[in-house]
Amino acid sequence: MRSTAAARLRRRLLARLLTAGSAALGFVPVSAAVAAGSTPPTSALSVTQSTLTAVSCPSATSCVAVGYYTTSTGTQETFANAWDGAKWTLEQTPDPASGFASQLTSVSCSQTNNCTAVGYSCTTSNEPSCRSTGGTQQLLVEHWNGTAWAIEPTTPPAGAISPVLSGVSCPTATFCTAVGSYELPASGKVVDQYTLAYRWNGSTWTRESTPNRPSDRTVSYFSAVSCASVTFCLAVGDSARLTLAEFWNGSKWLLNKTPNPSAGSDKTLSAVSCNSSTSCMAVGTSAYFYDGGVDTYQVSDHWNGKTWAATSLAYDTDYRIMGGVSCTSAKNCVEVGTDEQGAPFGFAEGWNGTTWDGSLGQPSPFPAFNGVSCAQASSCMVVGNEIANGQTGAGAQLWNGKTWLLENPVDP
Repeated sequence: MRSTAAARLRRRLLARLLTAGSAALGFVPVSAAVAAGSTPPTSALSVTQSTLTAVSCPSATSCVAVGYYTTSTGTQETFANAWDGAKWTLEQTPDPASGFASQLTSVSCSQTNNCTAVGYSCTTSNEPSCRSTGGTQQLLVEHWNGTAWAIEPTTPPAGAISPVLSGVSCPTATFCTAVGSYELPASGKVVDQYTLAYRWNGSTWTRESTPNRPSDRTVSYFSAVSCASVTFCLAVGDSARLTLAEFWNGSKWLLNKTPNPSAGSDKTLSAVSCNSSTSCMAVGTSAYFYDGGVDTYQVSDHWNGKTWAATSLAYDTDYRIMGGVSCTSAKNCVEVGTDEQGAPFGFAEGWNGTTWDGSLGQPSPFPAFNGVSCAQASSCMVVGNEIANGQTGAGAQLWNGKTWLLENPVDP
């Protein structure tokens, strides 16, 4: 890949999207729900570092969140938590026997006893250094049947380097779409990056052909996907520094032109939510480079079934990296992310059908919000990280339609 500042930021942004970042992140493991604005209690954690990267809530009383943790020996292992409407419970997730660093980056639940999580695993170290340290990276897909998690086999493209799955969406128990990217060797030490998609039919995963713009083939990737039905999915990401969107129409993937902000030289869509084929919200980040630094700005685009339109943002500020978005209707969405100006903190904004606003208030301070899932307008679960006494761990907050409540994921 390119060794320019833009490419380095691209890798940093993609790492943020896939692994919730490498900054000091964590959670206050408490058992009480704390309203926004209060001072959360602290306590020691049982692992070196843990983070929840994604969450899926098929109902207001059922959520599954996934992520990874770092052990005292430096290995990374996956884990999951299940929410029953009152508390989180730790779920054990298997890791490949050859994996030194394994991460789950996305999860989707079609119902309470049917969830699919995706990610990757490396034999030597964490991506993106897996290749540089001589390791072998493999795709990782795991399924929850209501009782246990199990790894499902997937075959990467022939000759693929550093394959990764970064998003998954399952509208039914027998249909899922997982997306990501992979690299192939090019001239010299350069590699080309391509989009990647797989479809689950209830028994096996099959790779699907995804188009890449002819002039943009060197760097293209999918960050996320949302399926409103088995015949409509929208995958988003980045292609040659511009936002990327492709639609699944039930038989093939089709490129779709997206708007790009005039400011910034590196633009990506990092998350998407479709409540129907005529209403999708995609959010992302645009990077602007200047002497001695880089600013990042929010990007938010809405699909109405025919065209894309950039939406009006609540705060036109820099240093923001988007983490996730979830929509219950065309007039109700929640987007979350991380503001990295000064000390990083997570933020959340609400969509009312016309504009993004600050009606959700300010959640309790977290260094990062990585994902969100809304079962209904009055029930949204946000996962991320919080710091406690210099330690780090997974965190979650619940929006109940009136206020934010600090909840208690269980660390491994």
